[in-house]
Amino acid sequence: MAMVALANAQHHLHDMKKPRQGARKMLMAQAKFLMNQQAPDGSFADGYALTDGGVEPDPGPKTLHAQASAIRGLLAAYQYGSKSDALLNAAERAYAFMNESLWSEQAGTYRAAVGANRSTYNGYNFGATLGALRELAIVREGDARAAVVDRLDRFFEKVGQRSGLQLAEIGHTGEPIPSLAEREKMMQKMKSLMHQDPAKARQMKRKMADSDSDGVPKPPFVAGTKHGAAPVQAESVTLETP
Repeated sequence: MAMVALANAQHHLHDMKKPRQGARKMLMAQAKFLMNQQAPDGSFADGYALTDGGVEPDPGPKTLHAQASAIRGLLAAYQYGSKSDALLNAAERAYAFMNESLWSEQAGTYRAAVGANRSTYNGYNFGATLGALRELAIVREGDARAAVVDRLDRFFEKVGQRSGLQLAEIGHTGEPIPSLAEREKMMQKMKSLMHQDPAKARQMKRKMADSDSDGVPKPPFVAGTKHGAAPVQAESVTLETP
């Protein structure tokens, strides 16, 4: 994310020549370092240690967070530092690794790490992945762009909506929120239906809780809570990713 911050500084500090030049110089230095550490299969380690003998990659499993963050950083350097094909190719190779080694077609999402049969997602790897896929879609065209958008949509729906990572949503994200008067009227109608047609009343309650049927309820209807929950993300969720 430091690379994204440097790219923003280079892009937005219009009347500050030296800071802009410094930001661009550091951005390109970071991009060069990343490209030098990219493995032959296109992947990036979870971290790198600078030692007297050189650079030592983290020996642990390759993670979704590392690949997505590298892609996001490389594309920031490509967009705001230098339109070098080498930067774009490095990002594309990392994306190819994500699809070959992290995508689980059965689960319909990316694994959190190579070989993970159960994957934990949080704001870091979820946000980094969305950002990487969004930026990659921007620099692609036609069918190539559509393929990235499809992966982005499936990842967002599976992890962000259906898994419960997003606890609740309001009008800004597509969930219609009725006024207090409208809500009271709907509640009275539902109570009346409970005596006349319980099945229809339950159906009405489900519709009230999730009007756009995307799996994310309105704040008052979050399961397992007494007073509902704010429209924020959970700390983490874990899914089966065979």
